[in-house]
Amino acid sequence: GHGHSTIDCEATSFGDFPKRGFIFANGETRETVLRGVRIVRCRSAAYGPPRLPTFVSYGDSKWDAGKGGGVHIGRTLGLLIQNVEIHDCKGHHEGGGIYVSSGGNATFQNLSIAHSFGVYGGGLTMASKSNIRWYGGVVSHCESDWIGGAAVRARFESLLVLQNVDIQFNKVRDQTYGNPDEYLRGVVLIGSDGTGNGIYEISNCRFIGNVAPAGTNGTDLSIHPDFTGTVKIIDTNFTSSVFDPNVRIQTCKASNACTVGNHMGTCANADVGVSCYGCGLDNNQYECHAGL
Repeated sequence: GHGHSTIDCEATSFGDFPKRGFIFANGETRETVLRGVRIVRCRSAAYGPPRLPTFVSYGDSKWDAGKGGGVHIGRTLGLLIQNVEIHDCKGHHEGGGIYVSSGGNATFQNLSIAHSFGVYGGGLTMASKSNIRWYGGVVSHCESDWIGGAAVRARFESLLVLQNVDIQFNKVRDQTYGNPDEYLRGVVLIGSDGTGNGIYEISNCRFIGNVAPAGTNGTDLSIHPDFTGTVKIIDTNFTSSVFDPNVRIQTCKASNACTVGNHMGTCANADVGVSCYGCGLDNNQYECHAGL
């Protein structure tokens, strides 16, 4: 379980050099396992610091130095993070808890991220063309600023699986940058700031008590308007709105899982702002028919 060992970076502010708990960037495979560790009070460097760390060989440019407070995952081939707790970690730019760069590939099991912050992606930020499978855990009381992704920010052309993960009491702070309606600001932000394909599946998850500024596109989940990939939502509860402007959510998997209220299974109820597309024989958005 959590707490077998504690990595305390003892960082209380951002400096020229990152103070991270762990860095993985040497092609680590599934044989590399981080297990039973609590990571606390870690920080990235200040965004775009004047001096760079000596370990720039793994990609810590002046921009990357501001990404990933608790854990920075570079190009990996199947790293496993298991029974790990990340608490009070901050990224000056992205990924307060964890930042996964392009080419990163990892599996999380029973991972909890709490009270962490990033301007984008307070809990987890995934760069484009990264792969994350997250089975079990919680993202709670994390925050981001104006663009959003307080819990998770997954950029385009990536693969994200969230299963049995609670997304609760996270907050997109009201740091307006221009017109607030221009930004998505969902607590989970998918396909953000770009077009392109991707595969995203959220199953058996719960969204509870998340907050975003008024007038923004989606509190619990936002999908970028230009995103052209697939988002599957299965047996997941939302307590707030979902923004899906171009019909990217696919929920129809069987005829016997139509649900009510704010519970989204194979067919979604419109109460959460999400329609069920193509379920009915006549393509009615809000009905299922036997045999489909």
